[in-house]
Amino acid sequence: MANTEEQRSLIPILITLLGFFMAILDTTIVNVSLPRISEYYHADMERASWVVDAYTLVFGVLLLTASRLADQFGRRKWFQIGLVIFTVSSLLCGFASTAEQLIAFRILQAFGAAIIVPVVIPIVVSHLPNDKLGKVTAIFGGVAGLASALGPVLGGILSDTIGWQWIFLINIPVGVLAFVLGRVYIQESVDPTAGRKIDWAGILTLSASLLSVTFGLLKANAYGWSSPIILGLIAGAAVSMTLFILIEARSAHPMVPLSLFRNFSFSSGNVAFFLFGVGHMGGLFMLSFYMVDLIGMSSLRAGLLLSTMAVCALFVSPVVGVLVNKHGTRWFSVCGFLAFGIGMYLLSGLTMSADSFDFIWRLAILGVGISLIMPSLSLSLVLQVPEDKVGMSSGIYNTMRTFGMALGIAILVALLTQFTAIEANVADGSSHAFSKIFRTTSLFLFAGAVFAWFNGIRSAEYRLLVQGKQFGVTDPA
Repeated sequence: MANTEEQRSLIPILITLLGFFMAILDTTIVNVSLPRISEYYHADMERASWVVDAYTLVFGVLLLTASRLADQFGRRKWFQIGLVIFTVSSLLCGFASTAEQLIAFRILQAFGAAIIVPVVIPIVVSHLPNDKLGKVTAIFGGVAGLASALGPVLGGILSDTIGWQWIFLINIPVGVLAFVLGRVYIQESVDPTAGRKIDWAGILTLSASLLSVTFGLLKANAYGWSSPIILGLIAGAAVSMTLFILIEARSAHPMVPLSLFRNFSFSSGNVAFFLFGVGHMGGLFMLSFYMVDLIGMSSLRAGLLLSTMAVCALFVSPVVGVLVNKHGTRWFSVCGFLAFGIGMYLLSGLTMSADSFDFIWRLAILGVGISLIMPSLSLSLVLQVPEDKVGMSSGIYNTMRTFGMALGIAILVALLTQFTAIEANVADGSSHAFSKIFRTTSLFLFAGAVFAWFNGIRSAEYRLLVQGKQFGVTDPA
């Protein structure tokens, strides 16, 4: 009987995995295809980067709102809505006739993804007992790492074989399958403490803050860092965030329970995820352009080389999911950041004459780093909140990671422009500029290791948490 119940609970987990994998995959699948997209639409690098930035920006801004609304009005319902929006927008992306249309449809796609991602873990929790949560959350973290690493591979292969449009069209059968099965097998769940009143003031002020600061950083190169527009956007972001904090502190049913951040470990983990987003997306975005634009690789060859990370994630992530149940999360997340940072630093040693093996062994280190970080860090943050706030925790750390991804691209594109200008009169100047970018990226990841240490759960604490004796070390009351 127990086995039958367990098998029955596996079906909704697999369904949510499909939607989750698809949404995370689309944060990186476009990267290696950007040169092809740029060429197709006759767009420069800055304009083409909006195909990625539009997705990550809107995705990050809406995650917390979507998480809160799902907690209030039904997670299965919102998961289904997200699948419909994501699948339809993927179809539209595949047939976009201009770069502007593609960017607009990517924004719509981000709406769908922002609904899907934060409801996955709470849906899984509603189908499983607490003692299974640790293992399953680690699996989802591993899947996120695998999807992130696999994105560039699929992007490169599809772009060079049947066309870059298929990086979007491939989502359609997956989305339809997840939607149909979800209607049958996923049960509805809500957060009973969330209430039904929508925190409009909180939604608007938080969204305004995230949009302002990210858009300001993305356009800082075009307008100048000291221009009134950029300074106005950053100031507006600061004011909006201050208002958001004041509103949430006084609200009886806040959109984001600020008391969660009184736990230093929880706050440290979210900073670590932010730094991981900067290093992960920013670094891989730059690496894709380095391989295709500077060295002149085909998208197919670049994708196949980048598959090294996906292969590592495929083998390492399941092992990490098992080991954290015995040894806690601290050392896995710290070692992951160190490995990823070292891998990024080693990329700075690449030259224009680098062969495939020069890339492969460095990418293998990056793959191990991702495989260690994603399962352990996400599991820590889920276990460090009360059970009814698991959905909100998922929304917060995904927002931090995604905001870091958008910010990482903005910062590194700006730095690349400056470094390229400095190296303009040096032989092989562009290669020197990219080397500086990779070394800069490694610094964000080494800083992330420090915060991962403070966030990490030791083995004895971990056993108490997953046994349900001390589920959540923070009281949101």
